[in-house]
Amino acid sequence: MTKRWSFPPHLTFLAALAGVVLLGVVDYATAMSWASLIFYFVPIAAAAWRLGARMGSAVALVSAGSGSRGLGRGHRYSHPSLAVWDAGIRLVAFLSIAVAVAKIQALLGKERQSAEELREALRQVKTSPASSPSVPLQEDSER
Repeated sequence: MTKRWSFPPHLTFLAALAGVVLLGVVDYATAMSWASLIFYFVPIAAAAWRLGARMGSAVALVSAGSGSRGLGRGHRYSHPSLAVWDAGIRLVAFLSIAVAVAKIQALLGKERQSAEELREALRQVKTSPASSPSVPLQEDSER
């Protein structure tokens, strides 16, 4: 198995935060609406994949604050509770991505470990004396 190069954990976290800040600046400058929501998924998913659900959730919280459209831009909602609803929906979406990506990464790690254990068991079966062609298997002798 080849060794993959990756950032140290603290640099991954800082890069994810930098991505969120950059997206927040672009979001603020362009006054984008829901279309900008999906761009925040990238740094959140990267942090969750590399650092786990807790750090991915931290990036999600920063993203929800950074991407809240009503803050500081004079965006007017028809009702004040809609600003809270909008921020809440963004937070739920971001946290869902963080938790789901971290879970997928953990399950993939377990799957890789199981596959390696099965490969090792297969190697042991192939190298054991009972698996040589001269010794018939029980199923073969019944036929």
